[in-house]
Amino acid sequence: MPNSNWEPLANEVNFNLDLDTSNFINDVKPSSKILDYGCGYGRLSNELHVHGYKNITGIDSSIEMIKRGSACFPQLTLEHVSGPSIPYPEANFDVVIVCAVFTCIISPEDRLSSINELYRVLKPGGILHLVEFCSSTSNTFESGIGITMRHSSPNELRLLTKDFESYRENIVQTNTMGGNKAKCYSLFATKSLNNQSHCDPILST
Repeated sequence: MPNSNWEPLANEVNFNLDLDTSNFINDVKPSSKILDYGCGYGRLSNELHVHGYKNITGIDSSIEMIKRGSACFPQLTLEHVSGPSIPYPEANFDVVIVCAVFTCIISPEDRLSSINELYRVLKPGGILHLVEFCSSTSNTFESGIGITMRHSSPNELRLLTKDFESYRENIVQTNTMGGNKAKCYSLFATKSLNNQSHCDPILST
């Protein structure tokens, strides 16, 4: 996971972008092993925990974010991970969630490295749920909190996740952390099962 510049802000910033929780609950079994990639202080891990998902591991490159999350949500498993590799075996997770993480990964090389690692640790037939701020034209800018960010176009995000098989995508209205109107791209996709052209999601029962 690429290093971040969030350390000075870790105890001040409050993230706001949400998962598509209703569809997530419909698609994902409560027993699923979930990776929250770029978990920050564990906000979304905690939300899923409240909904009955207990086998969640959150990782983030900011040690101060992890310290904050561990203090606020001691019931969660939150780990500090630096560097490009995810320290788990291949096909280790049933589900990977990624929320506003690629918004903060600017380098094309780092983006490719991260998505390849997510593909590696996801089980065949597993689900990727990605939610990212987007715009009609990709745009890199310095945010109001001093962090360089990138709002990708939907096509850029589709290209980034091309090795996964999309089965649900939406573009919805949202707000930035600063309260400005924005859009986000929400994707549910699977990792191919036995090289088949399509596989069913890990549906809840």
